[in-house]
Amino acid sequence: MTRRTNPDTQRAIDAVRAYDRIMANGNPYANQIVLFVAEGVWHAQYTPLNPERRKILDAFGTDTLPTPYMAQMPPQTVLDTIRRRNPGLVVGLR
Repeated sequence: MTRRTNPDTQRAIDAVRAYDRIMANGNPYANQIVLFVAEGVWHAQYTPLNPERRKILDAFGTDTLPTPYMAQMPPQTVLDTIRRRNPGLVVGLR
């Protein structure tokens, strides 16, 4: 019997694998936001090469901000929403 994975979970797994491949080959994306869940909330981390990172650090003292999305929100929904709100940036999942 083959075990099926929830489609949202599979997309998240695929995104993590893609992220790992990118990082293993050197990060070609200067403008990147990485999404992850911590403490029950989705967070957005601005990568070191992202030009917006300095503004975020100056304003909030960190390069990682909580989003308004709880951990129960499907990964693909959070990813799509953050991508729409940040055109020109590469948004991925960790």
